[in-house]
Amino acid sequence: MKILGNHIQLNLIKNLIKKKQFPNSLILSGQKGIGKSLIAKNTAYCLVGCIKLDNLNYIKEFISHNILFICKDNLEEKKQSKQLMYRDDISHISSFFKNKNESHSKRVCIIDAIDDLSLDAINSLLKIIEEPNLNCHFILISHDNKKLLSTIKSRSFQIKFNNFKKSDFLSVLNEIDDLKTTDHSYLYELTRGSLDISKSYINNDFRDIDDHLQKIYEDKNNIKSNTAYHYISFLNNKGGDKALIISFFDYLILKKILFIKNSIKSLNYNKIDRFISMTNELKTLKERYITFNLSFEHILIHYFNRLKQ
Repeated sequence: MKILGNHIQLNLIKNLIKKKQFPNSLILSGQKGIGKSLIAKNTAYCLVGCIKLDNLNYIKEFISHNILFICKDNLEEKKQSKQLMYRDDISHISSFFKNKNESHSKRVCIIDAIDDLSLDAINSLLKIIEEPNLNCHFILISHDNKKLLSTIKSRSFQIKFNNFKKSDFLSVLNEIDDLKTTDHSYLYELTRGSLDISKSYINNDFRDIDDHLQKIYEDKNNIKSNTAYHYISFLNNKGGDKALIISFFDYLILKKILFIKNSIKSLNYNKIDRFISMTNELKTLKERYITFNLSFEHILIHYFNRLKQ
């Protein structure tokens, strides 16, 4: 299967490899769920000699001792519940680069995503990047350019990726959701072309609450005293795990942004400002939930109370 979209970005990576100008640290930034992880892995495969440059555009899967892939989901089970990855979780990077083989082939460390690193982990990573070794490379994935520290950006080559074109998005989603349980064109508009968020929407049955939430946004009188608890119960019945809650917050934020976009002509400026303010507040509360384990129940009660006002 071919990797869709971002042809300019892929050609840039190819040229960096072909001209032997690949940086010590490369940042792939863009919205979550648009293929950055696949591209990072293929780039690493190409650098260490698993695939040829011409095959960079095709989805591949290899295991190589010259590639270190760091992701929160790959940590020990007891560590996966942590909000962030800390210095201890990435301490093995130094030894990975030091253990060179006889052929002195390239070694690549992929971090998916740098957004999941704590400040102490980022500072530890920065020390390694500041002292580059020959044939050692980092590929850092970032879902939020605003979270990237200037110190990391200044020491890296950054490539920004675009969201999927609608035609590419629909062709991939048709394979994932072959039962067509959801309007794929609507999902493209809602998620702005993110396959990751779209898959979450489908797998977590957010479509079951989509119409109800739409009516709430259209008329605050549809918000009842038990509305927040209705959504809390919905999430708890699905297990209430952290990944689900984060996906739900992402969905709430995107749903609100889409509502503002579609209603821009009928809303007065004061109402638009309030809606934008509430959306930004929800983004902040989501980050506090991730970082400080703030109660998602309290966040939802607060959010629907704000909407009611």
